[in-house]
Amino acid sequence: MSKIDNPAGPRDSEKATPPGGAYRASPLGFEAGLAERMMMPQWQAAEVAMQLTQEMMDFMTRRVRAQVALFETLSRCTDFNTALKAQLDFLSEASADCMDEFAHLAKVAQTRLAAAGSASRAE
Repeated sequence: MSKIDNPAGPRDSEKATPPGGAYRASPLGFEAGLAERMMMPQWQAAEVAMQLTQEMMDFMTRRVRAQVALFETLSRCTDFNTALKAQLDFLSEASADCMDEFAHLAKVAQTRLAAAGSASRAE
C-alpha cells in the first residue's frame, strides 16, 4: 500500500509493537475488577432511580385512593357547602401531601446517593 492509497499513514493496528509493549494483555481479574468499578456508579444511580420511582408510585397510589374517597364523600353530599368543604379539604390535604412527599423523596435521594458515594470512596 502506498501513501497515495492511505495518506494518513499506517493505522494503529498496523503499527508494530515490541513484545510486552503497550498492547500487552492485562490479567483477566484486573480487567473484570476495572469493569466492575466503572459500572458501580451506574448501578448505584439505577438503584436510586428505581427506589425513587417506587416511592413516587406509592405516593400516587395513596393520592388516587384519597381521590376515590373524595368522590365517595361528594356522592353523599346533600348541599353545595358540604361538597365545597369536602373539595377544599381534599385540596388542602393533597398540597400538604405533595410537599411532604417531595421532602421525603429529597431525603431518600440524598441518603442513598451519600451512601453510594461513601461506598465508592471506600473501594
